[in-house]
Amino acid sequence: MKKFLLGGAALVAFAAPAFAADIPARTYTKAPVYTAPQAVYNWTGFYIGGHIGGAFAGNNSLEGNGGRFLGGVQGGADYQFATNWVIGAEAQYSWLANNNTGVLFPGNTLVTTNNNQLGSVTGRLGYTWGPALLYAKGGYAWRDNPNIGVSVGGVPAAFTTTGNHKDGYTVGGGLEYMFAPNWSAKAEYQYYNFGNTTFASGPAPIVGARFRDDEHTVKVGINYRFGWGGPTAPRY
Repeated sequence: MKKFLLGGAALVAFAAPAFAADIPARTYTKAPVYTAPQAVYNWTGFYIGGHIGGAFAGNNSLEGNGGRFLGGVQGGADYQFATNWVIGAEAQYSWLANNNTGVLFPGNTLVTTNNNQLGSVTGRLGYTWGPALLYAKGGYAWRDNPNIGVSVGGVPAAFTTTGNHKDGYTVGGGLEYMFAPNWSAKAEYQYYNFGNTTFASGPAPIVGARFRDDEHTVKVGINYRFGWGGPTAPRY
């Protein structure tokens, strides 16, 4: 019996290394690398804001060539669809500084105009990637009374005109950037056109003169976005 037990122990001793050799080595896997959550920017929602900038009359304008400071407010709503596209509508109102220039005709005849308010209601379509939105806009434009004046040698003179439309159209585009939750900043160009003004009567040098009524504007602004489509959220 003793010999049998010794033989069995020796067999186990010799078989153990061979059995261990058949056991596959334990493999180790690296822990996944941490990646920060990716922000999801949602442009859907209402917004209000303000802007400042400059207005510059086009060629052949009664305002002359000088630029004017402007400032105003805007509000609107956007809807983001198809992942990267944004459609919306915006109302905007701007106040302009007084125009101190004009157009001087022969005979010391001076024509001036001073419209101090611009408004617009536009649609806009944009493409967004991350926090940026590139957009184009266009629609209805409005201005206040053009306040045309004519003087000869500093003395006011009578005249009549055709045109002087207060309603017109506007087109433009810009770039908007969402720099914080619910806040975005924008830079924008907008063109306003109100047709033409023609002098039908008045001092001889101005009769028949025709001028374009338009404005080129550049603006920077900031918007507070209420985000009824949901706040900016992280994507894992």
